[in-house]
Amino acid sequence: MEAYWYKVCPRCDGQGRLVICKRSDNGALFFHCDECEAAWNTAPEIGDPGKVFMGLDIPATRAGMDDIARHGWTQYAKKPYHK
Repeated sequence: MEAYWYKVCPRCDGQGRLVICKRSDNGALFFHCDECEAAWNTAPEIGDPGKVFMGLDIPATRAGMDDIARHGWTQYAKKPYHK
């Protein structure tokens, strides 16, 4: 499945990419850094230290374009993610 990322992570100074992921428990999407494991639930929260959580603790998979479109997040699927 093709995955997508939004932008570089502000927490690790651009070393990681914020990949769009889908929670396994409730299907919600979130942004997860592939480097430092920081995560945010929505785009406006990205960079807010009070809204960050550890994405590693959330059972999830990378979201495909069908899930991204269904949640109205196509504007955040800026680049294909290959890793």
